[in-house]
Amino acid sequence: MSEPLRGGRRADIGTAFDETRVDVVDDELSCVDSGRVGEIRVGGHGIARAYLGRPRQTAARFRPDPNGTSGERVYLTGDLGVRRPEGHFEFVGRRDAQIKLRGFRIELGEVEATIAAHPAVCTAAVGVRQLEPGSDSIIGWVTLAAGSRLQDLQRDLPDKLPRHMLPNRLIVLETLPTTAHGKIDRARLPTPTDSPGHDHPAEAADPSDRSGRLGDLSGDLEDIVRELFVENLPAVDAVRPGDDFFSLGGDSIKFTRLISTVAKRTGVRLPLRDAFEAATPAGLAALAGGRT
Repeated sequence: MSEPLRGGRRADIGTAFDETRVDVVDDELSCVDSGRVGEIRVGGHGIARAYLGRPRQTAARFRPDPNGTSGERVYLTGDLGVRRPEGHFEFVGRRDAQIKLRGFRIELGEVEATIAAHPAVCTAAVGVRQLEPGSDSIIGWVTLAAGSRLQDLQRDLPDKLPRHMLPNRLIVLETLPTTAHGKIDRARLPTPTDSPGHDHPAEAADPSDRSGRLGDLSGDLEDIVRELFVENLPAVDAVRPGDDFFSLGGDSIKFTRLISTVAKRTGVRLPLRDAFEAATPAGLAALAGGRT
């Protein structure tokens, strides 16, 4: 859970009150370094002793104070935050918005804050949907600033979020649905199949950027890569231009083999590091176009 900060909008919640101690802890309840995300833990005076009539929740949230005397408790708030070097705390999101996807812990609040901080975006929401039965995917819903393009966000996100936190789909809406209290109504956010907005694979290259640059190689290479995706991914029968190799279940060994095969068939040698960042058929075709 203790991942480095990667930007985005966070709320400064100040410092602890007198005789109250605030820590940021990891999954083992050990304090983490300043600048790293963890769960906010509160101890000292004024801490309640339990949830009334809720023993299971009490046991989960109220723990013995590792720095206190016998019988003293600390409270695990469920809030994710960071301690800044000068001692202030920043609220990042809720722990119950944290998911585990393909073996990675992902804080959806951090993904959402990073997207919302992009200059092309007015408002943003992030959630999980099943694009295919039994397979969860991260979806982002955004409204764009006047004159902005979704491609600007798609281009910049890989520099701000690790690959496992990148949304599988981005949906552009005119407005995000809200509740009567003005909060985002997450239950009404459309899935890619029923979206009234524009559904885009998050890492698909901009077709207007590809056209005219790749010449005859563009379609050929994209078709070759799509075939190689299917060859290397036994559970996949068909691949779209914006499908991400790793989101489809691929691994680094298979991908390295795929890039080697591309070089043998086309004569185009793609730099492996850049290829990992562009791991869709459309993205690899665009990368090849920049090297012809």
